[in-house]
Amino acid sequence: MFKKINLLPLILFGLFVAVLLRIPNDPDMWWHLRVGKDILHGHASFLDQYSWSMTGYPWVDHEWLTNIIMYVVQHYSGYFGLGLVFAALGLMVFGFTAKTGNLMARHLGLLETFSRQQLRLLTLIWTLIAAVICTPIIGTRPQVITLLGFAVCNYLLWQFFLGSRKQLWILPPLMLVWANLHGGFVIELGMFMLALLYLAVNLIRPGQDPFHPQDKAETLRQIKHLALVALISVAATLLNPNTYQIYTEAFRTSFDQFARGHINEWLSVNFQTMSGLLMGGFVLISLWLLVWLKKPLSLFHVFFLPLFLYLGFSSIRHTPLLVLFLLPWLMTAVYAMTPQVHLFLRTADKFFKPNWHLLASTLFNLLIVLGCLALAGNQIWQFTDQTLHEQSLARQADYPVDAVNYLQAHPPAQNLFNEYGWGGYLTWYLPQTKVYIDGRMASWQTAARHILAEYYDINWLSAKWTGILAQNHISTLLVKKNSILDSGLRQNTQYRIVYQDSVAVIFEQQAVPAITARPLGE
Repeated sequence: MFKKINLLPLILFGLFVAVLLRIPNDPDMWWHLRVGKDILHGHASFLDQYSWSMTGYPWVDHEWLTNIIMYVVQHYSGYFGLGLVFAALGLMVFGFTAKTGNLMARHLGLLETFSRQQLRLLTLIWTLIAAVICTPIIGTRPQVITLLGFAVCNYLLWQFFLGSRKQLWILPPLMLVWANLHGGFVIELGMFMLALLYLAVNLIRPGQDPFHPQDKAETLRQIKHLALVALISVAATLLNPNTYQIYTEAFRTSFDQFARGHINEWLSVNFQTMSGLLMGGFVLISLWLLVWLKKPLSLFHVFFLPLFLYLGFSSIRHTPLLVLFLLPWLMTAVYAMTPQVHLFLRTADKFFKPNWHLLASTLFNLLIVLGCLALAGNQIWQFTDQTLHEQSLARQADYPVDAVNYLQAHPPAQNLFNEYGWGGYLTWYLPQTKVYIDGRMASWQTAARHILAEYYDINWLSAKWTGILAQNHISTLLVKKNSILDSGLRQNTQYRIVYQDSVAVIFEQQAVPAITARPLGE
């Protein structure tokens, strides 16, 4: 019995848990909780009510339903339950993506020589690869909902391409829910248009695609069916509190060049980092296999690949979309290398099964398993310890816990300036004080100001930074210790330190002594 045990699944499971179980400390998570709480308590508004700098600004909350769900989960199960929910969503994302790859490979007859147990092992490998590459983005954040929506829609589209029509009617209600959960649903509208173009080309040139039938009449029926479903899906997305404005907000945010050039996750992929190298290697291997092995290559690539290459490399935030698009194709291409895959499975089976005749090999395997399980166990322990203790959760992520306690006891005399990444935390833990900026506001602008640009004018000590502080009546500044702004304020005699610790410093504007006029001749 013991000889039949394969240790590789245990190793992969340990690594998979370590990757997916992320501690919930995203900077935007806190304001999501505050907004969800306010909506449930009847304090929702289409105008900003959390900042003093942009009070009354028309705010399109495209995540209102997610905010409610996050607050309810956190309220009843704490940060522990919130982290588990998003870990489960991440598991579903990669599960549906691998399911799409297996669907495509089965259509080409590439899975007939593999047993169910082998396919499970290979699927676990695929999902682990995808999760590792997507590590910078996955976590307790609404973007994971868009990744799940994309993975499910991609799977349903491929079922449709391969002959199943009924499942496509899941898309309208799915898009309705998605449009109220996260603004990333607009990506699927582009998928609809490109899918129709893909079918149109197959109508003109039938028989050129291994994933599509040669019957022109059937292709025409597919085009009509998909166009109808797409039209109803678009109409369904308008059933949200912001109606059509959810589209204008999505496009305005996407094309805000200042925000894209200054917010870390909107920056392009940096190939000098480990995550950038993993992403680049994954794309190169995928494209090389697809070109070398022509059998799984589809016209679908011609229309979709440029879009997802642009999305994936132009913004770190969108790299998971490129991974989720390419992974099913990579799986299909590798399955086409049937002899090599079987050789790998036989080698893995031989290497990772206990064999007491090769004691050294068995001990080595067990050490690998114990190492991976220890890694998973350490991640589980840290996750449990931090999520069950709120202050530990915030301290580990360098949020200004003690500084906020000070501000609770000593409210600012006028307006408060805060770090961009701390705005959401203040909104949640310092509800009686309005913030200067938080994660909702990166693209907010009027004819007179762009709030993020103004923030960087202050934070980077531009020539007009002191004038901005005076113009906005900012009396208190909560800044990071040893930051540029911290150094500038220490050298400015108008401000004095009233609190500091290893994370944050609080400055207050010193009162200007009044000048008393004296009689002439005195």
